[in-house]
Amino acid sequence: MISMIRRIPILLLLFAITSNHYVCAQATTCTQTLRLARTTYQQGSLHELPDLLSSCIDNGFTKEERTEAYELLTLSYVYREEPDMADETMLRLLESDHFFEINPDVDPAEFVALYNKFRTKPLYRIGMRVSVSPTFTSPTKNYFVAINRAQQGSYSSRIAFQAGFVFEKDIFKDFSIAPELGYTGRTYDYSNPNLFVNDSSSATPVTETTATFTQSWIDLNLLVHYRFKMRNKNLIPYVAAGSGISYLLTSTGQFVTSELGGAFVVSGPDIDLKNNFQTVAYSAIIAAGTKYKVGGIYLTADLRFQVGLSNVVKEGSRSNAEAVFDYATTLNNIRQSNLSFNVGFVYTYFKPKKLIR
Repeated sequence: MISMIRRIPILLLLFAITSNHYVCAQATTCTQTLRLARTTYQQGSLHELPDLLSSCIDNGFTKEERTEAYELLTLSYVYREEPDMADETMLRLLESDHFFEINPDVDPAEFVALYNKFRTKPLYRIGMRVSVSPTFTSPTKNYFVAINRAQQGSYSSRIAFQAGFVFEKDIFKDFSIAPELGYTGRTYDYSNPNLFVNDSSSATPVTETTATFTQSWIDLNLLVHYRFKMRNKNLIPYVAAGSGISYLLTSTGQFVTSELGGAFVVSGPDIDLKNNFQTVAYSAIIAAGTKYKVGGIYLTADLRFQVGLSNVVKEGSRSNAEAVFDYATTLNNIRQSNLSFNVGFVYTYFKPKKLIR
């Protein structure tokens, strides 16, 4: 029994070596089979190709070899005037290699004509994108609690996270529609160093109120892409433009009032400001990016600017009682814009079929 147990690792090793040898031998044999099929096709012995390729076409060829094998079979059926079999093998070719393209300058005219009778373009693309994005806040009208705070506030950008789903569908030539639905964080800082003055003649500020605003939105972006053609078909640069509609989920503000000399600091928990902001905001988007094909997906990267078109603060509800009475702060009319560098991927969905003409 012990002797048998000791033999198990040796048996497993022999099995692994034998299996690996079999796989390598099969791959070598199928590669040789494809070479023989090329020669057979060139010699005009077209009736021999189906039997010759059958042993490797389902299991044995690499993807590239299988594509070539189906191409040889399709051509053989075309020349043998067997249209049903030619249709069947052309469909299998397109299902095996969704990105297969003809070369009209090299491929036989009969093969090109048959290829053009099939739907070979993708139905759509789906994917995801993520980014980090600074929010730029532009005040369009200032409001204040204390008279000496008028026009004194300033804004600075902060980084937030974005993520979303993308959908693309070709519409004509090199244009496609590309709606996106995703989560967008927007955050920015506000400061006003002029809450009180120590002398009415010198008007020197003695305190400062700062705030960090943090928001979460659902963005629906309606984009149109234009693709540029490149010699390298794996690389697809593009530009995009469109509009965005944003729906507010949450909005809070963290306020701090401090004496400039550091004598005291007033702060508290985040203030819920959702009811002080518009539920819906509108924007315009421009972008430039590229896609790079890796296997069956495209990796994507783009730089985009989303320009706020509407005031995001409610005109009739700009003042939050806690912010007004505890920090002497009310909300200005503002527009929010974002600059983002997005990375992600899209998967291309194909469903080839014979077109009815």
